[in-house]
Amino acid sequence: MIRQLPAIDDVNEYLRTHGWIISGRWRSASVWSLQTFDVLVPASEHLTDTPQRLHELVQCVAAAEGRRPASVWRDMAASTLDTVSYRTMGEPGAPVALPLCAYTVGAVHELITVTAHAALLESPAAFVETGPDPVAILLAQSLVSPHEDAPGLDICLPSDTGRPDPLGRRTVVRLLHNATLACQTIDARVSVEHPDLQTISFAERRALAALAGPQQTTGFTLGFHWSWRAPRTDETVDIPPEASRKHARRTADEGKRPTGPAVGAVEGFVVSLSDDPASARWRITVRGHLEVDGATVGKRRPVTVDLGDATRYAAALAAHRDGLPVRASGALDRSRRTPEIDAATDGFTVLTPDSVTTERRQDSHGRRPADSE
Repeated sequence: MIRQLPAIDDVNEYLRTHGWIISGRWRSASVWSLQTFDVLVPASEHLTDTPQRLHELVQCVAAAEGRRPASVWRDMAASTLDTVSYRTMGEPGAPVALPLCAYTVGAVHELITVTAHAALLESPAAFVETGPDPVAILLAQSLVSPHEDAPGLDICLPSDTGRPDPLGRRTVVRLLHNATLACQTIDARVSVEHPDLQTISFAERRALAALAGPQQTTGFTLGFHWSWRAPRTDETVDIPPEASRKHARRTADEGKRPTGPAVGAVEGFVVSLSDDPASARWRITVRGHLEVDGATVGKRRPVTVDLGDATRYAAALAAHRDGLPVRASGALDRSRRTPEIDAATDGFTVLTPDSVTTERRQDSHGRRPADSE
């Protein structure tokens, strides 16, 4: 639970946007009303009795809105957070074995991580990063706490980081999309090979299935509660164990593909760049068809490319700026979340403007037949 005191300005704005109106004054405080409920908002965070008054206010607001006090407090104290609630069937407050607790936290962390990576790369307009990994920054700014009503966790991601399309919000929206599609597989008529389900990556499927437990035997619910500063309708998705088992079997089959040494190549547009002196340097992401030992594999996908030096990185940055496609080739590592090509030894080329015209023409008329799932 977030324990910091809400700012009085945020409390007033929350009440205003949730239908409360100022109905009077008491000394220096303001009285807000909703139907038969009245709350007192202190004039300042610095008064001696402000903490007590705010706790009383939150209790009353929670009763008026039919919500948990902890959720109302979180909304007021951290108004720019979107919350994903992971809940399983079980007795509230019952102890959980340490190995299962560690497994669950790890599974939730992996789910948020892989979904954030996919959200970062899903748009061709992904922004250029020349500093630390934006996913690592998002994880560092996210919060987790035990769920109060049932066994589970609340994961809070920042939805307002000064960007017009913050990664935290995109991650939660994508997770809702993935969970909704994954849940559809309980219908026997919907195969895990359905084209809509192919928009969920291998890593995302595996991470979603892991929330059902090590043997995929536990049904679970994902709840989505949005920052009231950028409101959406709250939603819940119930995922039964049979849906998780379907996806676990599918990802197990995909995971049997060879991971030994291979030569990889990718041709397409640079969608993100990262040059972090404290971590991995001179790395880019190219979205295109992956070639393995000369054969094209699957649909277009994001592929990480290690350029090896500042010269090739500068060329990639210029290609991204000018809208030119690139081609990278080298040793392929398929053991990572995203395939990675080591192009550090003469394996990187910026292609000609004629290639740009062809690629853009194809994109403007939809995906090519080879892109279909």
